[in-house]
Amino acid sequence: MSDFTSVIHWTLPAGIAIFNQVSLIADPWVAIIDCSIDIGARKALVVSRVQRSALNHKQGAIGPRDGECIGLELSPAWNGPLVSAALRRIFATAGIPRAIIKDGGSDLNQGVKLFCAGKPEQNICTIEDAGHFAANARKARFAKSTSFIAFLQPTSQAAAKIRYGHKAQPCSFSVSGDELTVVFQEPQEAITPGQSVVLYDGDTVLGGGIIEKVIAEA
Repeated sequence: MSDFTSVIHWTLPAGIAIFNQVSLIADPWVAIIDCSIDIGARKALVVSRVQRSALNHKQGAIGPRDGECIGLELSPAWNGPLVSAALRRIFATAGIPRAIIKDGGSDLNQGVKLFCAGKPEQNICTIEDAGHFAANARKARFAKSTSFIAFLQPTSQAAAKIRYGHKAQPCSFSVSGDELTVVFQEPQEAITPGQSVVLYDGDTVLGGGIIEKVIAEA
């Protein structure tokens, strides 16, 4: 299975205008849902549609040309009820998928479960993103291993930048589910919820997110 967390590559070629042309199709299809793309201070929920006929003829991973973007919604934050409501709006135009492919994020999980619970007669199958599922399985197996923790320690060091014009500052970071925790080596001034934080390894961007909470050192 391809890396569906890179759904942004599915949306950019399509353009926003294409969403006005979404309609029902006769061929059964699956929905690919992602809720991990940050756009400014908001997070995007993206839904793509791939017809079953395209899946039947594929000999490798699915690519952007195999599907179409059928929905894009933005929110400062997502939770289960908001995701479910967005899916109802999107699928009201595009129709109901035979299956939903998603990652293991808690908000997305809850939202998909709520949506499917409201459509029991449709018997919608849900499929976990294989890469995300495997990563969680490995984490569960090795999370408490002292040797594995020691191995991860050097890889969790980076530099983080809060403001564009400021120099990136040394920090450590950890990821748990959908949450990224950043700990600076030295106290930083005027960090505010709603700002973006970006992690760097030299000139390479490792990732980032929107700051939800700031914990000052006691």
